[in-house]
Amino acid sequence: MASKTKATSSCSVTEQFRRTFNGLRIRYLIELVKNFTLRTMQRRSPIVAIKTLIAFSKRLSHTREAYLKS
Repeated sequence: MASKTKATSSCSVTEQFRRTFNGLRIRYLIELVKNFTLRTMQRRSPIVAIKTLIAFSKRLSHTREAYLKS
C-alpha cells in the first residue's frame, strides 16, 4: 500500500516539475526575445524587430496552448 502511495506522489511531482519547467521556459523565451528586440531596435532595424516579435508571438501562442492542454 505504501509503495502505491509513493508512486502516485512521485507522478504528481513529475507532473508539477514538467508544468513548472514549461512555465519557466516560456518566461525565458519572452526575456530572450525582449532583449533581442531591444538590441535590434537600437541598431535602427525596427522592421526586423517587428517581424521577430510577430514570429515569436505566434510561436508563444502555440507553446502556451500546448502548455494549457497538458
